[in-house]
This record gives sequence, C-alpha cells and structure tokens, in this order.
Amino acid sequence: MINEVIQMTHPSDLIKGSKGRDLEGKKIIYCITGSIASVESVKIIRELIRYGADVIPFMTKGALRVITPEALHFASGHEPVYKFSGETEHIKYVKYSDGVIIAPATANIIGKIANGIADDVVSTAALVAIGSNRKILLAPVMDITMLRNPVVQENLKKLERLGVRIISPKIEEDKAKIPDKEDIIKEAIRTFGKGDLKGRHILILSGATAEHIDDVRVLTNLSSGKMGYWIAKRAYLRGADVDMVYALGTVDPSRYANVYRVTTVKDMLNTSLELLSKNDYDVVISVAAISDYRPKRIVKGKIPSGIKDLKIELEPTPKVVEEIRKVYDGLLVIFKTEPTTGESLINKAKRRMEDIGADIVVANPITAFSADSTEVYIIKRGEEPIYVKGPKSMIAEELLNVVSKSL
Repeated sequence: MINEVIQMTHPSDLIKGSKGRDLEGKKIIYCITGSIASVESVKIIRELIRYGADVIPFMTKGALRVITPEALHFASGHEPVYKFSGETEHIKYVKYSDGVIIAPATANIIGKIANGIADDVVSTAALVAIGSNRKILLAPVMDITMLRNPVVQENLKKLERLGVRIISPKIEEDKAKIPDKEDIIKEAIRTFGKGDLKGRHILILSGATAEHIDDVRVLTNLSSGKMGYWIAKRAYLRGADVDMVYALGTVDPSRYANVYRVTTVKDMLNTSLELLSKNDYDVVISVAAISDYRPKRIVKGKIPSGIKDLKIELEPTPKVVEEIRKVYDGLLVIFKTEPTTGESLINKAKRRMEDIGADIVVANPITAFSADSTEVYIIKRGEEPIYVKGPKSMIAEELLNVVSKSL
C-alpha cells in the first residue's frame, strides 16, 4: 500500500495549497517561450501550485532549447504541451481553463498574438483564449531597445485593447527582465482569484503618526502598520484598487497600494481630504494609530540633554476620522484600540462607532500593536460582533468579507 501511494503521488501534489487557497480549483495554462528567462518558470509554476492552482505548461520550440519538458513536468505534474496532436490540447485545455499566463513573452510571441498568427501551441492557445473570453496575463521580456520599438509598443497596446493584462517587466541593465516571482503571483491571484472587490476603490489610513518635539525627537507610538499592510494586500488580491495614506511603519505596502507618505496628524488629515476630493472611494478604512496629542511648541534644533524636570506641554491633535466623516458619506470602517477585552472592549468600540457615524468598527486590545497575530471583534452596525483570533492576514480577510457584503 505504501508503495502504491508513493507511486501515485507526484512532487507537485505535496506542495499544493501549502501557502494558501487563493487559486484553489483554478486551472491555468502557463506558456513558456524562447527567452533565457524561461529558466524561472519552474519556480513560478510551483509557486502557483502552492496557492492551489492546477498548472499545465505549454512550450514553444524556442523554449525547448532553454528548458527541458522534464523540468516542467516535475514542476507542474503535467506533461508539457509543445506540439500539435490529434488530441487538440491547444484548444480543449485552454477552453476549459480559467486563463493563460505567458511569462516570459518574447517580442516574437507578442507580435504573433497581436496579429492573429497561430503557428505553434503557445500562439494558438493565446488566440483560443481571446476567442473564448479567457483571461490572459503576459509579461514582456526582451532587450530594452526591442521593448521601446514602436512596433512592439503598438502590439502591446493592441493586446491590451483585446483584454490582455500586461505585467510590467523589471527594468535592469538595459533589459526588460521577467518580473519577480511575487509580482507574477500577485497578479495571477488578482486576475484568476476570488475577485469580489474588482472595480472597488479603497482608501486606507495606516501606520503610526509622529509629532515633532524638536528637530530630532518625535512623539509617536508602537504601531507597525502591519494590519494596514494586510488589508491592502488582501484587498488588492481580491481585485480592489487601493490608495494608502501611510505614516511610520515597519512594512512596505507599495506592492499592493498607491502609497502617500505622511508623518504628522495634520499631514494625514490633509492628504486624506485631498484624496477624497479627487476620488470616489467605495470604502474608507482607518487603521492608523493617530496621535491624540502633540507638543504645543516645537523646539528649533535639539533640546539639550541633561535638563532636569523637563516639561513638554501638549495640545489635542485634529480628529482625522471625524473630519473625514464630514465630507465622506460612504462606507467607513474604523479601528478602536483599548486596554480592555471582552464586553468592555465591545461596548467602547460601539460607542466610538456611534459617535463618529462609522458603519463598521474593529475592536482590538493594545496587545495588537507590533504583533503578527491578535484577536478582534468586527462589529457592523445593527449586527452581532464577529470574533476573530489569529494572524493579521486572517483578520484582514474576515474584515474584507464583511466589507464586501456591505458594498
């Protein structure tokens, strides 16, 4: 029996879904062309599988000179398709797939697809995908002079008009190189995944504000910005377009959001109001740790060390969320942090939600600061609180489930 199990198990089965279920049940055709960057395809295919996808490789003749079919069979668990046969794999596999990824995509294959040429299994698969309304992701990879060629640029524009999504290459050493694996995966999940937030525009306030004491020192807090990061990431992967007003933090959300850097409460308020005046947001989520007080006077230069009984007079800062509510009547989500737990925390969060006129409040204890995991209550007006305990990625997902149902 053990021998039978070993014989039946392909190496790709052992990693399937190990990083998540974003692509669970999705069948993806992964096309490889004759670029040296094809050597990266094994890593990318296996990463897609780690998020639950079933991946079938297609290869051009040029790809066969760069990477072996055996390597792609190992990576995917499927025999690669690289020639036409009576089984018409180039048609039936694509028609019953969720879409196609072409990475790397050479100037040659881009030109073929844009002009309706179908002389190998990859170009034919792309034409079938376009004709059967399947989604296509394409990563151009070539010398920078070729990418800048007006003909190549026009071909890429033609493909975009046909609905092909172009993943921007990584520009290094005068080359348009294949994007990082993480960028291809995030675009794959955004394109082929859940997509329940597609077309939605979200504004997130995140990070710890800081108020100057002098030109060197600031008054701030221990917020890491991790919760805002995870909300931005999960929202982007579910199809949303995300803007973030970001103060201090230990994480970089720029892969998933247009980031507007700020420092002080005043900066955060002004930037948020400016964005609200220019954009029609479906939801605003304020997860930022916004300072309640600031020094009444900022000392020029640096306060000398050694001063005994140094006193700093504080004054209240502007109330950012309250000011946002005055100009924004859409779905508003706020966070309430308190040193309490249970019913006391829930009641304080509900009062805060009523005072501001928010639609959803996330109540979390102060132990959430800088932590990777925490416990929260997600409270929607008129509904019972939802208790969630676990990694901040899980909490972000549950919050966005509530947001999605509220839109």
